[in-house]
Amino acid sequence: MISLKQLHHFWLVGRTGSIQRAAETSGLTPQTISGQIGVLEGALGRRLLRRKGRGIELTEAGKIALRYAERIFGLTEELEAALAHADERPSLPYRLGLLDIVPKSLAALLLEPVLEHRPRLRLSVAEEPLPRLLSELMLGRLDALIADGPPPTQLGHKLQCRLLIESQLALYARADLSLTGPLPQSLDAAPLLLPGEHSATRLALLQLFDEHHVTPHIVGEFDDSALMRTLAENGAGIFPAPAILEPTLCESGVLRCLGSLPEITEHYYLLTLERKWHHPGTQALLHRFAPDHQPEPPLASSDSEVPSVPHPCLRRESRFFPDPLSRPGKNSSSPGSGRRSASRPSPTAGSGRGSLPSRFQQWICRGSSCRSRNRRIRPPAPRYARRTRQSRKAGA
Repeated sequence: MISLKQLHHFWLVGRTGSIQRAAETSGLTPQTISGQIGVLEGALGRRLLRRKGRGIELTEAGKIALRYAERIFGLTEELEAALAHADERPSLPYRLGLLDIVPKSLAALLLEPVLEHRPRLRLSVAEEPLPRLLSELMLGRLDALIADGPPPTQLGHKLQCRLLIESQLALYARADLSLTGPLPQSLDAAPLLLPGEHSATRLALLQLFDEHHVTPHIVGEFDDSALMRTLAENGAGIFPAPAILEPTLCESGVLRCLGSLPEITEHYYLLTLERKWHHPGTQALLHRFAPDHQPEPPLASSDSEVPSVPHPCLRRESRFFPDPLSRPGKNSSSPGSGRRSASRPSPTAGSGRGSLPSRFQQWICRGSSCRSRNRRIRPPAPRYARRTRQSRKAGA
């Protein structure tokens, strides 16, 4: 086990390039520095320094050790800086997965409530295909995931799913490109930019074209929505996007909305693990886009009433063994308590043939068997107590 003190002396020598300068920096003698480095070399079993002329230089093992020392003492400097601001509230990381086919303008709209919580939340966005994002989410490396559909059926019971945005699909193009006639019939032979094959919008568009016998001219298929928008601005063709983004896409005046397709509605969901449902970033998204979501029911408190399970010997009620759940002091109703037992009433202790003293019931529960619960069993005779009373009378 190496010592950080010895490693620090070696780090100083490696940074300054001389034992003498390292000794001046640390306030120690050169002999102490040299001795500490010798002890470190003995612990590692490798030579870290060697003489070169009047000076020293690092060996190959010394260069490797110096790189690790740089990382170690770099972390100590970060630790000191973090503790210097310990009174301030630390930022909480929020790792969000974003499907690569989600329009970037829509992604910016969805991320607004999370960015409003800066610097409390530190946002980190990973943009990947859906299978990769789902695996990262299941491994706990992501806090949430924004997708264009619900999770697969085999993962539905493991993930929490909530609808964030629902919008009709619209078509956008340059202002000089126009269509004549209603949609989607007017798209016949029109230049069209389609989303990638993993997009649910692409499949819905192809089904719609097949139903109306429309054959547009497919310019290309793109997973990157920002690239589609740029190509549409350059006049390459028409591209689909949610109608909710019309103010954003048409703000510059280059693009205009050609109309919407009411047959196609886009849905965007928030997927997360159940244990990460209450993350502040997730709650911020739900509060903005799904304010009617139902929070998870609180866990039962430790002082809440939990129905007791009767002993197997006393599980069935008879005239000799009343129902233990209705005995006084358990769940039965008491005068002035205002609560009633859920089980049927049974005679109270000492109130007739079917009652037994509570101590006798405890004795039956501890020592008797299930076969004797329907028999009339008398408690053991207190012989020792009777002898004691007789001896007292004889002594009197």
